[in-house]
Amino acid sequence: MKRILTVLVIITTFLTTNLQGQEIVRKFLKNQETTHKNELIYVTFSNDITLVNDNINQMFGFDALDEQTQNELRKKYTKIIDKVNQEEILKIFNKCLVKELRRYGFTVYQQEYKVNKIKGRFNTLNVSQIEIEEFTKIDSITGKYYTDSTTYQKSLTGLRMNVWLEYNFADTTSRKLLFISHEITDEFTGFTEDVEGRKYADYDLTLLNPNDAYQLSDKTSRMTARYMYNFLMNKYVKEKTKGTHKYFYSIGEDNKIKYSLYNTDYFEELPIEE
Repeated sequence: MKRILTVLVIITTFLTTNLQGQEIVRKFLKNQETTHKNELIYVTFSNDITLVNDNINQMFGFDALDEQTQNELRKKYTKIIDKVNQEEILKIFNKCLVKELRRYGFTVYQQEYKVNKIKGRFNTLNVSQIEIEEFTKIDSITGKYYTDSTTYQKSLTGLRMNVWLEYNFADTTSRKLLFISHEITDEFTGFTEDVEGRKYADYDLTLLNPNDAYQLSDKTSRMTARYMYNFLMNKYVKEKTKGTHKYFYSIGEDNKIKYSLYNTDYFEELPIEE
């Protein structure tokens, strides 16, 4: 009987706490739809972009090679990043980020606006660094039927966009270093089959091209805006509950709010080096 009562207390506490959090979230959502109550963000861009070829970085002894050999290897093992326009990637990311933040209800000021003219409390967000990384990964397909354990592997080219963001860096009590990463690869689908004792791989392969880098920039920018919404929504809940609330709320790509005990659809918070 005592154990049942304990379980009931835990469930009741969970429901009460979560209902409290949901009510605060509803208020945040309403505020975002109301001018003068929504969150303000002052966004700046350092326009620092780096192109990285992970295939080259993992080559043992590459730095010891002569310049001509290095250039030949770079040409051989670089398929995408040497063909993209860095300025266009930045332009797409920056423009989309501001547009998406506004779509989520934020009032956004950009770096050409004088920060001392902003009235009331506001957040600052600096996109401090962007990195486009080309890499290779191995993927596999398996038998058409579950009884066939035959696999076929293929080397795929991938692109990964890494973004570092500085939140409220002028305020030592609330500043955060945030990180987000998103990747795409060649599309590889199909199956293996056994035909009269001979093994075959039947597959479709769609290779990445330079235009995919621009789509990656757009997608990562949209994710960044959504993660910022989740970050500030949970910051709001934490402030209203004085840090006692243990659940995490997030808005998905379908614009539906969900909650969990674990961080989902959220930035990775990195340590700040003093």
